[in-house]
This record gives sequence, C-alpha cells and structure tokens, in this order.
Amino acid sequence: MIMARRGMLGLLAGLPWAGLARAASLSFPRDTAAAARLRRRLGVPALSAGWRAGATAGETCAGLRMTGATAPVAQGDAWHWGSVTKPVTATLIALAAEAGELAWDEPLLARLAWHDAPAWQGVTLLHLLSHTSGFPRLDSDGEMDAFPAEEADPRASRLALTRMTLARAPEAAPGTRFIYSNRNYVAAAAMLEAACGQPWETLAQRLFAPLGMAGAGFGAPGTPGMLDQPVGHAWWPGEAGVPHPPGVPPNDNPAVAGPAARLHAPIAAMIAFLEAHRTRAPLLRPQTWQRLHTPPFGGNYALGWVVRPDGSLWHDGSNNLWTAQVLVRPDAARAIATNWGDHQRLATPLEAALRS
Repeated sequence: MIMARRGMLGLLAGLPWAGLARAASLSFPRDTAAAARLRRRLGVPALSAGWRAGATAGETCAGLRMTGATAPVAQGDAWHWGSVTKPVTATLIALAAEAGELAWDEPLLARLAWHDAPAWQGVTLLHLLSHTSGFPRLDSDGEMDAFPAEEADPRASRLALTRMTLARAPEAAPGTRFIYSNRNYVAAAAMLEAACGQPWETLAQRLFAPLGMAGAGFGAPGTPGMLDQPVGHAWWPGEAGVPHPPGVPPNDNPAVAGPAARLHAPIAAMIAFLEAHRTRAPLLRPQTWQRLHTPPFGGNYALGWVVRPDGSLWHDGSNNLWTAQVLVRPDAARAIATNWGDHQRLATPLEAALRS
C-alpha cells in the first residue's frame, strides 16, 4: 500500500515559519483565474480552495480531474484530506465525551479491557489525541499496510493494530514527548468504537449530519471505472504524475487507518467543519471547544490541531496521491486541496497561500 511503499501516511509537516517567507508571493485564490494561476505555480493537475469569513464565503477550483483526460474539476467535487481527518476524529470523540460515553482521561487499557500491557498503563485518550502516548511514529508502517484496503467494519482490524502497537516498548512516558503517529488515532478510534458499539465510519455521521457536511465519506473519492471525481496522482520516482483512480491500487491507505487519514469531502463540507471550530458552534459546549484547541501537555499540538504562534489552528494531510491543508483563524476559515501527492514540495507554498 501507499504508506509502506512511499513512506508517509498523512504526514504532519510542522513547518518552520521561516519556510513560509520563501513562498510569500503566493496568494489565496478567490476566483477561477487565481485558482488557475496557483495551480500552474504549484505544478499540480488540479486544486480547489474554499473560505468563509463572517457572511462572506466561496469556493473556486481549476484544472483537470485526471491528467491525460479532459474532464475539468467542478465545484462540489470531493477531495482527499489525509491527516486533516485527525481534527474530525477528535471532534467526534468530543461529542461522545460530552454524552458521557467515554472520558478524556480514560485509560486506553481500561476501555479495551486489556490488562497484559503494563508498560502502557498510563496512556489515556488525551495522550492519544495529542500524540504524547509514546507510540512510535513509523512513517513507513508495513504492519498497517498489511491490513485490507477496504473493510465493511474495520473495528477488529483497529483492535489488532493497537495490540501490535502495545507489543512494542514505549518510546517515551505518557505526556512527556510529542511523537506524531497515525497509530494514536487508530487506538483512539478503537476506544470510541468500544464505547459506542459502532464503527468510526458510522459514528462520523453524528458530526457530518448536524454540520451539513454533504458528500463527506471515506477512502479515495469517485466510482471505479468512471471519471466522476478528481483522481489522486503519484509523485514518487518512476510514477511521477501517474493517476491512481479508484479500482487502480494503490489509491489510499488501508481501512484500518480511517480515523487518522481517510476522509474525503467537498470543499464546502470541509469549510462547514472548519467554521464550526472558528465560531465554536453550539454543537459542543464552550469548554469542550477550548479543550480541543489547547495543547494538554505543552508544545503546539492540541487535540487534532497544530496551534500556530498567532493562535490559529492548522493541519495538513497527504496520502502521497493528494495533498491538502486547512486553517482556522478568528477572522476566517480556509482550505486548499490538490490531487497531487508530493507533500514535501507542496507543504510550504500551500501554507503560504492559506495565510496570505
């Protein structure tokens, strides 16, 4: 699968602000012409951008759904968000915490009724959501990639992968070190699934429905054999620019990784999610929004969010076929998504455009 072969599953860059200065001339696109200019400068098949600032909102897009074809991208198309799935999962867990279905300080081992991994007994839900559990980073994760690409119900796989993680020694004591690991969010979702008795994919409707996130789903968007949505494009040597549409593997991470990095959604659905965080919508209590936006153990990673020095919330994501970023600041919510997987090349200019 993508991660084992290419080395990154929804990678978080955590870029230095100095890197943004080198791309300062990039502008956030608000119309088709600007989107086309940014697409050309980034060298991607297509991109889409959306924003909301008070009563002002919009979206734009430019480019082709797939190289070698003629179908243009369109407003309403779905894009893959990679690790931008993480703040979605954290928000879903916040709903469950408010409902009393699980607790922020609940131990992982207690929720899963496992008592044979004493080295991990101090790890709680908060540690998992803030990447301070001691779980390994594993940019290339062959164990995760060995799970099925698609599963109707991935709960057993998430428990099995969490078991594999707990068979390792912790890399740090809980709460003492930030180590970005997709396995944190797989384990956190396993706790949610155990508490609620349903798969994460089903529970996500608790969030999608009230926020009006129409078109949100999981895995690579589109129908196999049809060019009805944008297609992700590889960037690695030997396949640079090669499209990987649905039905032509690899086109996404395995289903077990869903809570960490398998969300797809139209730009409008993503902006609806970001706007809920920006306005601290009545979906959650004010103190719960505050918890989601505050690093619980220091540093700059809250619960699914990087908190930038200016107080804005940011995250990026890539599965090596798509690259996307989102930004929430007091005056606006913004998102940009592309169907090109070269995260390392795109990360700095995408954030510069988001902030311009």
